[in-house]
Amino acid sequence: MVGTPVVARILANIAFVVLLVRGLIGGELRARWAAVLVVLWAVGYLCLPRLSPFSGSLLTSYVAVIDIALVLFIFKSAQRLT
Repeated sequence: MVGTPVVARILANIAFVVLLVRGLIGGELRARWAAVLVVLWAVGYLCLPRLSPFSGSLLTSYVAVIDIALVLFIFKSAQRLT
């Protein structure tokens, strides 16, 4: 059975890959920055679950923060909600 946290983790990882590819294809993201972001993602993916039994749930938030940074970097601004 798949719960909401699992779906959120899957969506965050899919968004990371899509944004990374979009940035590379569109030319907004250089290969060096893409490599840095992939290393940051891999460090979080490999290290966060091993810190404690409860820190594995932080991976979704960690990837979401990287996704937000990618959106701001690729689209060069944040959309206002008002």
